[in-house]
Amino acid sequence: MLASKGIKVADDRTISPCALDQVDAAQAARFGGKACALAVLNRADIRLPKSLVLGIEAYQDFLVRSGLDQIIAEILSRKSLDDMRWEEIWDLALTIRNRFLRQKSSAWLKNLVAEIIAAFPGGSELALRSSAPGEDSRVASHAGLHESHVGLQGAEAVEDALIRVWSSLWSDRALLYRKELGLNPAESAMAVLIQECIRGECSGVAFSMDPTDASRSVIEAVPGMNESLVDGSTPPARWLLDAGTGRILETQPGPWDMAHDGFPREEEVQRVWSLSRRCSDIFQAPQDVEWTLRDGELFCLQSRPITTGTVQSAPWEADDRRPWYLSLHRSFENLRALRREVEDDLLPELEQEHAALAGVDLDALTNARLAEELRTRRETMQRWRDIYWAKFIPLAHGVRLLGMVYNDALRPDDPYAFTALLTGGRLEAVQRNQALEALAGLIREDAALRRSLEQGMLPGELAAGNRFSEVFATFVQRHGALLCSTAWCTEGERGLTSLLLAMAAEPSRSDPGRGDTRKKQFESDTNGPEHFGRQPISQAELEQRFLAAFPDSKKEFAIQVLELGRAAYQIRDNDNMALGRIQGELIRGVDEAQRRLQVRTDPELTAALALIPQDYLDAGSPTGRSSSKAAEARSSGARTLFGQPAGPGLARGPARVIREPGDLFAFQRGEVLVCEAMDPSMSFVVPMAAAIVEARGGMLVHGAIIAREYGLPCVTGVVDATDHLRNGDRILVDGYSGLVALQG
Repeated sequence: MLASKGIKVADDRTISPCALDQVDAAQAARFGGKACALAVLNRADIRLPKSLVLGIEAYQDFLVRSGLDQIIAEILSRKSLDDMRWEEIWDLALTIRNRFLRQKSSAWLKNLVAEIIAAFPGGSELALRSSAPGEDSRVASHAGLHESHVGLQGAEAVEDALIRVWSSLWSDRALLYRKELGLNPAESAMAVLIQECIRGECSGVAFSMDPTDASRSVIEAVPGMNESLVDGSTPPARWLLDAGTGRILETQPGPWDMAHDGFPREEEVQRVWSLSRRCSDIFQAPQDVEWTLRDGELFCLQSRPITTGTVQSAPWEADDRRPWYLSLHRSFENLRALRREVEDDLLPELEQEHAALAGVDLDALTNARLAEELRTRRETMQRWRDIYWAKFIPLAHGVRLLGMVYNDALRPDDPYAFTALLTGGRLEAVQRNQALEALAGLIREDAALRRSLEQGMLPGELAAGNRFSEVFATFVQRHGALLCSTAWCTEGERGLTSLLLAMAAEPSRSDPGRGDTRKKQFESDTNGPEHFGRQPISQAELEQRFLAAFPDSKKEFAIQVLELGRAAYQIRDNDNMALGRIQGELIRGVDEAQRRLQVRTDPELTAALALIPQDYLDAGSPTGRSSSKAAEARSSGARTLFGQPAGPGLARGPARVIREPGDLFAFQRGEVLVCEAMDPSMSFVVPMAAAIVEARGGMLVHGAIIAREYGLPCVTGVVDATDHLRNGDRILVDGYSGLVALQG
């Protein structure tokens, strides 16, 4: 528990902000690296804004007084950070941030804020910046991990910003970064730097040493304040200088009038360079210096060591993923541009490549040509996997951005209430399921067709011109024979036919819509699930509440954030389907090569197969743990399992544990789908499910997305779910709290 770390509530009078001349450079554990660095610069007579620092004891006191120490400890106890995927950490951070934002004000906090404001001249605008212990050290920069807020006036704005800075210790970026460094977030704390807000005519950063070339220095600048440079929304002007002399080697203009009054002229650029060199001399290490110019006066805002490392071509595959984690967070404008690139260029190109691969008649190729085709398909798969991590995954942050903007505006009880705004889009998995239901409807309406299929006849063997046969062929051409589009294909068209017969035996289920399926509050029969829950709010009403929370001046921004979030949500699922089709074509080539090698050896084919990584072939496999592991988990006697709430609602039903592909074709209406990792190719059974339980965690994994489309309760991140549960177990799935309970 966080409170067990020795945190005690201090006397109200003992917590006060300190001036920089009261801060010792050796007190980084109390005041953080950023504040201690400024204290050193202050003693060296570097021009700084008026600054105070609030030590970590204020943060610790706030946790205890608000009860957040206990709340965070309970949240962290559910699952080890080391066992969490990046998506789960995103969700954890959103939950904790929401708990901070929902804290009510107190006399203690109001007094602290009043003391801060009184330390500055009346009417001053303030800036609050993070200063966590360990931040801005030579070992770990932590640059860009925590929040800063500028232009603050009034007690309410300062109090809100103070809580936000404290909460940013638990941002997903900070958690992911600390995970990579092996740091324990529960033992972290946050000091806060409070500065007079300097509104310069131009601002920027200066690298006393170019991280890519030690012989150069780099200076970047944007008009106005630094926030547009830091968040990437404004491209900077850039100067390259000789690191030893400050001579300007190259000027790269920004997209504005360089003659703008106040913009750095050559002599001012060299003044900035001199500042960066002086900071480097003071700290005896190359520095990254943030600066601003106001009325010709140069202010240093902060200085941190430059951390460098080996740049890798695919940082998401590197041992140290910190650069990739940081790249996931994009500015609003960057995300909008990324959306256009993905929608207008990348997804159409991906579909074209799939069509080209699907059009190749592999049977007609010689062994040599087939080997060449395998190499082409491997390279295609590699390229699109790289694009997926570099472009598609970062775009998913559009959903997170909507969540943060929604929670900031409305501060709801449920930090995931915003997800109800996302359902009802054009998800390809849903469209595929609707096509399956249409096929099942044809069987339901034609008794003779049903009898033929039940007797083992395949759709392709039906009489020419049969409507079902034609629709079936169109479905397979677009979606594959379900499991045959993945590496664990075993059932083929016969399995698909069996599934359609099972679907046809049940009444048609209504199509998913914008959360409308959740209007059914209770349903119970001998074969089906029991649903019960809270009265839902319609999506239209939720959208109205969201937009009403913004003044007219910011309403257009809210509309655009909502639109971006919905697009990112839809793409997050559809891109998996599209990439799966590329994988399916690679597998088709592998299957053909293996078929030929069973008849006759061929060194070239064998060599081409050996170059294909196994993970290109088995991504999305539902296979669970070994039977011995499952037996061990069952013997532990666990009756309640915990995960993350990913789809609101409550449902009871018998478990259907998916360990092998054939398990899906045995799925019955009203069962709870339990799996290790739900691949988009598995979701054809979702219309028959009562709920979904997935061992892989995250609000944006496929199981969670498809569950919300169908209004099903969903819990993800349930460790060893496929080991603890077995077919037929009666379980309760609580999609509000993230609980899965065995009931018999």
